[in-house]
Amino acid sequence: MSKVGPSIFLNGLVNPSVLVMTTEPRFVDIAINGSSIWFYQKQAKSILYAWKSVSVNVDFGDVSDAKYTMMFGDNLTKLREELKNKNSWLWFLRSPDLFKRTTLDPFTNSYIAIHSSANYYISLHINEFDLFMFGSTIFGLALYFMANKLSQITATYYACGAVSAVLGSVVVLFIIIGRMMPRRPLSVAFYWCGWGVFFFLWSYIKSIIFAYRKWIVYYVVFVSLAAFSWIYRWGTPIHFRTKQIFEYAMRIVGAILVYLNCQIRELSISVLVGIVVAEFTPIDGFLNWWDRLYPPRVKLLTKEEFEMQGKLQTSKALEELRSFCNSPEFSRWSVLSRLSDPHQFAMFMDGADHLSFLHDSEDEFSGPNGDAPLTSSRYSLLEDSDSEETE
Repeated sequence: MSKVGPSIFLNGLVNPSVLVMTTEPRFVDIAINGSSIWFYQKQAKSILYAWKSVSVNVDFGDVSDAKYTMMFGDNLTKLREELKNKNSWLWFLRSPDLFKRTTLDPFTNSYIAIHSSANYYISLHINEFDLFMFGSTIFGLALYFMANKLSQITATYYACGAVSAVLGSVVVLFIIIGRMMPRRPLSVAFYWCGWGVFFFLWSYIKSIIFAYRKWIVYYVVFVSLAAFSWIYRWGTPIHFRTKQIFEYAMRIVGAILVYLNCQIRELSISVLVGIVVAEFTPIDGFLNWWDRLYPPRVKLLTKEEFEMQGKLQTSKALEELRSFCNSPEFSRWSVLSRLSDPHQFAMFMDGADHLSFLHDSEDEFSGPNGDAPLTSSRYSLLEDSDSEETE
């Protein structure tokens, strides 16, 4: 572990009171540096680092009762004034368990002022690709796009009902505790100690949750079951507008997740704007207009393809006719009574070929000069002409 190194060179001037943070832990002796200011130099923006996370780690080692104040800013002068004029009671109420790791914007120069009651180590933790942030972004996008389907699923209302019941009961509990506490002493404490009172209360609540975690789990399970029972008794929303409100709420939550879990705000805003524009753009109308402007070419069939398509469609239509004739809906006696050759129709229903003998043999009837084959209708006309000549 290295001790505090030399001062840094900022804006062309040597600044002896500002120290550079590194990924290697650096030791700070409060006898030398009771109040120290640290500097994080920003990185150039790139879409490759959209889910990069940078955090400051403060480690007090074996000291469990250390108190300290940590302040952040992007202006060194203002930060020094805040550190100079800070509330002297605040750092006695700030527990190190609250801010062992504090996140920074990787694309912004940051100054961190620390005033501590004990020696500590400070270091940077850099994660080039934060899986949690990336997963939260993907989850937000999925929640936005699937909000419509999720609003139609019953399980979604049960899950949201359980979460709302647990959070709502906690909020009600805090309201009750706030009304029971004396107003004036609490306001005086906030006036003199600022948000240190809130941090102290939060640290106390965390210790209670850790000590009674088993009963906390029982409470969450009980409230969740009560919410399930209530929803099961009264049913899920069935009105269209209620489901639509629930859908919009999930989309807002998804958009917030996308915005907060992407380090490049311009990228997250562009993605959200693109999603909204694409959703409200009449894509079908644009595609229809494009087809009218540039109609697709119609592929014409060749003679061989036309004949093959005719055979396939004829065979398909005959199979459908044969299936209908063999179905109970077909009135056989009514149809057979009107046919001139019921026997041939019965053979067709049993699977025989629908072509007549004359059609099968029309290759034998061709003109003397190589004319087209004679069909049955042409052959019948030929027979009529022969009979007239004989007479």
